[in-house]
Amino acid sequence: MTDKLAGTKPPTASEVWFDTYLRAHGYTWEPEPDLGIPKRPDRLIHRDGLRALCEVKQFDKDPIGWMRETGQGGWFDENKPVRGAVRQAANQLRPLKGRGLPLVVVVANPNGYHVDLSGEQVIHALYGDDTIVFTVWTGEARRHRISRTRRTTGASSGATARSASAVSTSARS
Repeated sequence: MTDKLAGTKPPTASEVWFDTYLRAHGYTWEPEPDLGIPKRPDRLIHRDGLRALCEVKQFDKDPIGWMRETGQGGWFDENKPVRGAVRQAANQLRPLKGRGLPLVVVVANPNGYHVDLSGEQVIHALYGDDTIVFTVWTGEARRHRISRTRRTTGASSGATARSASAVSTSARS
């Protein structure tokens, strides 16, 4: 249960946080276990006879830092950092699929950057943003359904698409 093996890179702040969590909750772990793949996962954790492989990701860039640096404003996808971290970790863990161990992505924000890791935002980042749909009565015999959303277009790609639509529905009875 050492924090790092001799000869490996020093732990990131997020790995130190995760190790502290593991220690406080009675886990033991192996840092960067050799599982025969080019890029080792960060931790193989153990507790109560169960094991899981964990890849720890932290945010090293502020997604809106460029606004401060350049004095410019603009729109940015607030879920992109989480989607990117999960995509990167999933690609790294993919060769371990089918080995019978849970594969876990741990994300942390030790630098306090503008990355929202609340449960709701992480759900949106992983499964797509919520959608707001409402019906507008125009005074005519038809109703219009209006929807506005940004949604994930591919489960593995993490790409997003923006859409806005107004769809006519059947005549009101």
